[in-house]
Amino acid sequence: MNQRLLGSIMVLFVFIFGLSGISLAGKPAAPVPEAAPAAKQVAVDTNGDGKPDRWEYYESAELVRIEADTNSDGKIDELAKVEKGKIVSAEKDSNYDGKIDRWMQY
Repeated sequence: MNQRLLGSIMVLFVFIFGLSGISLAGKPAAPVPEAAPAAKQVAVDTNGDGKPDRWEYYESAELVRIEADTNSDGKIDELAKVEKGKIVSAEKDSNYDGKIDRWMQY
């Protein structure tokens, strides 16, 4: 039997067993968990220069995180975590050296 035909048979075999919900061991196949939906990102230009400088992240239509570039250098210098519509913690790189140097808990 040539390799191409053998490959086609294997694909068909796996396809049929996959649709039937039966594993090769003869037991019902375990359900595959659905992946969590990815967070939706919304980019905002707050200073009108045509480039985003604030990014809001939503999960299930709820705001969960805010990141901001406050000095227009293209790097995130503020990060806030949001729970139930309120900021619960924040981090800031206040001297813009690329390292967080202020942490706030609310």
